Amino acid sequence: MDEIRRIAKNNLGYLENLEVYDLLYQPEYLLYAYQSLKKGVPAGIDGIRDRGITASGILKLSKELKTGIYKPNPTRRVMIPKAKKDEFRPLGIPSTKDKIVQNAIKLILENIFEPTFSNNSHGFRTNRSCHTALQDIEYLWPSTPWLIEFDFRKVFDKINYKILMSQLSSRFNDRKLLKAIWYQLKVGYVNPHNLVDSKLEMNVGTPQGSIISPILCNIFLDKLDKFIEKDLIPRYERKESGRTLSQEYLDHTTRWKDNPWNQVKIAAQELAPELPYRTLTRSLEKVRKENAKTLGISVYEKVDIKIRYIRYADDFLVGVRGSKDVARQIMQEIIGFCEGDELAMQINIEKSGIKHISTGVLFLGYKVFLNEHTRKIFNEQRIKHTRLMFGVPVEQLCKRYAEKGFLQKAKKGYQNKYVARAQSKYYSLEPTYMIRRYNMVVTGLVNYYKGSERLSNMTEFLHMIRKSAALTLAHQQKKKYAKYAFERWGKDLTILTTTKEGKEIQVHFEIPNLSNVNRTWMTGEGDINNLTRKREVGFAYSQTMTLIKSVNDLCCAIPECGNQAKQWHYIKHRRKIKGDGHSRTHILATAKQIPVCNEHHRLINNGQYDGPSLKKLKGYEIDSTE
Repeated sequence: MDEIRRIAKNNLGYLENLEVYDLLYQPEYLLYAYQSLKKGVPAGIDGIRDRGITASGILKLSKELKTGIYKPNPTRRVMIPKAKKDEFRPLGIPSTKDKIVQNAIKLILENIFEPTFSNNSHGFRTNRSCHTALQDIEYLWPSTPWLIEFDFRKVFDKINYKILMSQLSSRFNDRKLLKAIWYQLKVGYVNPHNLVDSKLEMNVGTPQGSIISPILCNIFLDKLDKFIEKDLIPRYERKESGRTLSQEYLDHTTRWKDNPWNQVKIAAQELAPELPYRTLTRSLEKVRKENAKTLGISVYEKVDIKIRYIRYADDFLVGVRGSKDVARQIMQEIIGFCEGDELAMQINIEKSGIKHISTGVLFLGYKVFLNEHTRKIFNEQRIKHTRLMFGVPVEQLCKRYAEKGFLQKAKKGYQNKYVARAQSKYYSLEPTYMIRRYNMVVTGLVNYYKGSERLSNMTEFLHMIRKSAALTLAHQQKKKYAKYAFERWGKDLTILTTTKEGKEIQVHFEIPNLSNVNRTWMTGEGDINNLTRKREVGFAYSQTMTLIKSVNDLCCAIPECGNQAKQWHYIKHRRKIKGDGHSRTHILATAKQIPVCNEHHRLINNGQYDGPSLKKLKGYEIDSTE
């Protein structure tokens, strides 16, 4: 993997001699891909849970990939409710075996394509997130009056296979890997609850829920990134910088040579010869700045057109510093590119459009806007605030959490108001676990919206979430109103519990003091799904090679023995291997071992072995003939 990454970084074009399929079927690599899978996800149509894969299963999958007989199973389709009533989003759940292969392919593709991706692409990439995208908008989009928001129609379901495979083969040409990706694309789905809604082969789209869908979406839409950055922006932009002091402003405020104000300076020197020259010029510069302000002279060079672009997966935003007519032209060009032969995707016109920054747009859960009445002092002049601002869209949050079951619309007379609702899916939880679940929801929300200008706007919303917790506790106890829970457990819903060690602790609903939360962007982890819990993934090395190669499949390594091997024997005893922590674990996992039968293992351990030198015997390696 390090070698693939190095080659990909050194060559951003076509990788002619890159052959990586041999890595895909290595048992060690498949084990690594398996152990870095997200745990706890539902099983596919094979019914095997994520923790149900055995060492023999890994070896069997390796053999299938190596011999070319591997074919993915259809995904198990489930329907997820959408925001609008009676609308659902299809989600495909692959079998565990297919998840391993998809994750293995994804890791390879990430290393090949990551160096070529745009810096303006932030979705599903290492050390990038919603927060890094929003941070770029804050730092790089000052004084951007027009924002163009775009929305694709079902991008994952409509990806054109021909265009995607062309994108893949333009970077590398490993036929076996491309064929494996093609099989993953073409595999259909089975709906266990409605067999009529089953399709065993697809002609377009990548199933939502597939592990390789995000990386394939980024590869597919990289074409859009390149079009906007390398074609559209150079054609429309007129100047490079908008932070340079204008020549007209300098002529009216600081320059003296060949300037009418020079005569005023000479006259003032004659009237007050005892006044120091520096004091005189500074006083006159203050007057000149006030005069320039009165005349309405711009402090900075005017930028005719400046274009900014940001994308997170299939959500992208374009900022235009220029006229609205130019913004319309840019929007039409982008729609034409997306709906043309280059991408063959449809733009949802109803959810796309041009908005002025004073109105603001919703992007990645934030309201992005600019309050034009806000002004600041710069260079002794009052000028407009130029940095875009970020707010919490409380109304949209209420709508989203009503869909999740925490809130609901008020009854007649209050149609636009939301009130708390008991969360039925938490009824089966113990009260302490229930409160902890609610705390995770609050923690995730507060962390995600730390980039907001006024986080305290969420206070009322969080109090509704607390009332939802009270209602859930009350309904669990067969009571109707939240008042019962508050009277029994207090306003913070404090519940006493006992740990395994017998220690008594308190668990309560936590609403942080939002006025004390520092405004910050959480670089690299600012996605709301990642902020409620931490999950470490990676390769957990085994103490022996058993997980990678079963010793029972081998014969004893001692010449002329012929018995079935039963034990792995370290050539160098584990106690003598130096190092600590991760480095020692790595050495243990990769140290030379030989398979031996029980009798020879006993002789070796007792110091009675008198055969050929163990160091010269063949140690563990993958048999290329299998």
